[in-house]
Amino acid sequence: MASITAIMPSTSPSTGNAMKSLGRLRLGEGGWTLVELMLVTAMIGIITPAITFLFMKASQGMAADEMHTQLKKLNEQSMLRLHERLLSNKHMMQNTTFGNNFVGYIQLAAGTPPLLAGSRLARTQPSTVTSFSPITGAAIPASFGNSLFFAAYDNSQTFMGSNGPITSTAPLNLISIAGFPIAFSGANGPATVTLDVYRFFYYYLTPTNAKGLRDIPSYRLVEWQSKQYVDWQEINSFYISDNTLGQDIINWVTTAANFPGGPILTAYDSTVDDPTQAFITLTNGSYSGTPIGSPTITQASWSYITSVSSGILSSGFNYGVSSNSATWTSAPAAVPQFTTASGNFPGGFEVGMIGNAAGLEVLTRSLLVAQGAAPRIVWNDQVMTHNTRDVW
Repeated sequence: MASITAIMPSTSPSTGNAMKSLGRLRLGEGGWTLVELMLVTAMIGIITPAITFLFMKASQGMAADEMHTQLKKLNEQSMLRLHERLLSNKHMMQNTTFGNNFVGYIQLAAGTPPLLAGSRLARTQPSTVTSFSPITGAAIPASFGNSLFFAAYDNSQTFMGSNGPITSTAPLNLISIAGFPIAFSGANGPATVTLDVYRFFYYYLTPTNAKGLRDIPSYRLVEWQSKQYVDWQEINSFYISDNTLGQDIINWVTTAANFPGGPILTAYDSTVDDPTQAFITLTNGSYSGTPIGSPTITQASWSYITSVSSGILSSGFNYGVSSNSATWTSAPAAVPQFTTASGNFPGGFEVGMIGNAAGLEVLTRSLLVAQGAAPRIVWNDQVMTHNTRDVW
């Protein structure tokens, strides 16, 4: 039988080495087969979404922690700010005819945030109520409110300084005026007189909230301050004791060049609860004790006390004082907790009072909510009681 001999083309040594290397690659020695590439691609397709999801959840967790920390800090600072103001309270306005009349004379300047519809002051609970709890303390929900309005001691003003003291020809024995600090350097003066000065503070909710939650109503808490008012009882006592000294004091406080932050053109009589009888105009050069029949409680400034930075880890978030639970599903906490909801009233700021002029206990509750990168609403609930005076 004839044999068949295969004729192979001659190859160079270099070509032979390349063919050997190609053979090893085809055998998977240091290379990838199509099946292996498909398996790796599938694994990457599974792992990448998992890592992305894990990173997203971690970012949301950090954002939620940041929002909660910010809300907790803000709520604590707001409550402490209220506490400091209430410690200097002189007279608390309540949800009574006269108290509401005082509110009616507040002058909100242009650009000042409006009140939340339905807002009202609180009033003291009956003397039989010993606790703010509507259940265990038998507190009356209708006595709670969602705003505070009171006259507070500002810094007492000593009318003696770079411009010199009040000069008076009053006799030296006026140093014995009871209850009012006064000192003369001689029989004909000059005299140094210390008078109490007040400001009115109004804390209320406003629907104006540029950082509000997307689909849920949320509010901001406003601190409103009036201009200064000097104590009428003190000025009047000086004037009755000595006309010259009384008029000198009035001339001093009504002259802008003499009084830092002045002039003070109106005195406030905290012994009466009728606003039409509580304010007296001060006039340089003449004395009049006639009350202003239709007074104006003039604004000095306002500010939001619920204001925080928008966040770093969370890339910004929206926040505010919560609205009533009925306005949104899955509310994180009940609003209201102490009173009864009526329209927008009260929102997440509730106020209650127990006591009388001898000592007043004021409850404030603030529920803040925030919404950002985290899918759920973040919230912080603070309740604080404040002991204060209510001096008439």
